[in-house]
Amino acid sequence: MQYAMADWYSSIPIFAGISATALEQLSTSAEVLKFQAGRLLFSQGEPGHSFYLIESGEVEVFQVMDGGHEKQIALLPQGDFFGDMAILECAPRSASVRTTQTSLLHEITTADLHQLYKSMPDQYSILILNIARDLARRLHKMDNQFSYRKAAD
Repeated sequence: MQYAMADWYSSIPIFAGISATALEQLSTSAEVLKFQAGRLLFSQGEPGHSFYLIESGEVEVFQVMDGGHEKQIALLPQGDFFGDMAILECAPRSASVRTTQTSLLHEITTADLHQLYKSMPDQYSILILNIARDLARRLHKMDNQFSYRKAAD
């Protein structure tokens, strides 16, 4: 069973270049959680010490704006991940996340990552670099969207 999970992990882009042994360690240590549609997973401003992989289902990332209305940032499908900023910096969550349908999620904590660092520092470094690259890609995409909207105004 765990081999199948490690194999599934290898299909997720942030795990590119990660060894089968490291994937096995992460998939074994991750907590698998099932949530019904509409479940708030965490709120903007809360402390965060983990990130999540979406095995099945979908989540909505949103921010609560002044006046209390919600602005959707992203809809993330199966095979995507979220919450990664919390493991790269010690800052409150920048957005809220809730499920839009029944979802099966894998939670990887900073403690899980610390264990990877202690046992396989080279694999830890590859993973952190992959997460940073994906974060840069997402920021670049949002910057382009913002620039496009500004030009249209």
